Amino acid sequence: MTKVSFPGDKAWFVSPDSKYGLSKEPAKNITDGDFSFLAKIRVNWDLMNPDNSTREGGVIIKNGLHMGLSVIKPDHDHIYVKGTVWTIDASLGPNGMKNYDILLKINWEPGDHEKDYEVGFSFKKNEKEFSVYCNGTWLTESYEGTLIDYSNAWLWVGACNPLESCPAEFRQFFNGDVYKIGVFNKALDKEEIIEIYKDFKNVSKRLKPVGLYDFEKITPYKALDISGNGNHLVLFDVTWMDSI
Repeated sequence: MTKVSFPGDKAWFVSPDSKYGLSKEPAKNITDGDFSFLAKIRVNWDLMNPDNSTREGGVIIKNGLHMGLSVIKPDHDHIYVKGTVWTIDASLGPNGMKNYDILLKINWEPGDHEKDYEVGFSFKKNEKEFSVYCNGTWLTESYEGTLIDYSNAWLWVGACNPLESCPAEFRQFFNGDVYKIGVFNKALDKEEIIEIYKDFKNVSKRLKPVGLYDFEKITPYKALDISGNGNHLVLFDVTWMDSI
């Protein structure tokens, strides 16, 4: 199985808009309604220290007040897949914002920390709820308010925000391997996520894929979007960001 390794200082991204207008489904629109993120990963938990900034690593994230999927090791005994949303909540004042997390524990049995994980994040706008999936387990949380505007945020794989403008402790690089990434304009349910992982190369259009990446067709700087929408993943490199 093809994979991309993330050593704790590497990230890929999809910019909000294609520079040449080649995207059929611009990433800036993903969070306008219902959406989902999927990732098949293996985590190097041994390189995560609960006492410093390596305790959490972004898997697939919209940056700002970071929203999406990450993995976290808050102490030496527990590891989790984490889903996060931030909302504007009028009950907290005109500029009030609130954070909601789902922590899905994944180390129940010996050897669980060495497994591959098929993970997912599903967001339902009208129902005001989001869910996290991992290897058949599904948790849902309700939220209040409205999701903050992420239309200008970048979609990151392998970090929460590696830009130099972001404080180092909030860049949150991922340590491990990524086999597959999927982005969808639909709140996928548990059965649909299982369906997608069974045949990732042939995802039905009814599931509204925006970007699909299996890393089988890759250059040193780009990974092909096999959904056909033109949202290719680009390797983050500060030396040539101005050309994006």
